[in-house]
Amino acid sequence: YSKDNFEAASRSTDRLIDKVTSSQDKLKSTIAKDVMLLVNEFNRYDLLKAENQILLQEVKEAFKGYNRLPVLSQDGVPKYILHESLLNLFITDFFMGKYDGNLTKDASTRNTDFPKLTFDKFLQIDTISIKVKSGFVIARQDDNLASIKRKMDAVKNTLCSDVFITTDGTVNGKLIGWLTNAIILEHSKV
Repeated sequence: YSKDNFEAASRSTDRLIDKVTSSQDKLKSTIAKDVMLLVNEFNRYDLLKAENQILLQEVKEAFKGYNRLPVLSQDGVPKYILHESLLNLFITDFFMGKYDGNLTKDASTRNTDFPKLTFDKFLQIDTISIKVKSGFVIARQDDNLASIKRKMDAVKNTLCSDVFITTDGTVNGKLIGWLTNAIILEHSKV
């Protein structure tokens, strides 16, 4: 009886190893430019004015039914990745008074202060700033998905779910494409 169980477990482990190896091989053979979303194929927010001049409500409206929003500098360089859930949590916390003293004077002014709340106030919260600034990695269009996935896994302090593909593969390069964790997962299936 135990010999049969051992053999069954061994076969199951072998199949699992084969599947993981095949998945890694598939990621190694898939190039970013072949599967990325091109810059004109996704919703984004371009910072055309200073962050202290952009109303938070304006940024919220830019999501337009998507749950993530790349934010680019005036030069088209990736600057932030916003998750709608993080923005909604911030707004809820704001109305619950979590940021009193930092963002608003007191409870009686929250409703009148919110429409005037600017994007820079959102970014002043340390936990938010870390997530929106380091929740992505930069890659080149000829990088394979396995190397990109390793970069994502190496990000500390936050969950990295996004990859910006830039002209030169650096943080200062102009954005040409975007990969999400869902796209990478889809292309890892065997």
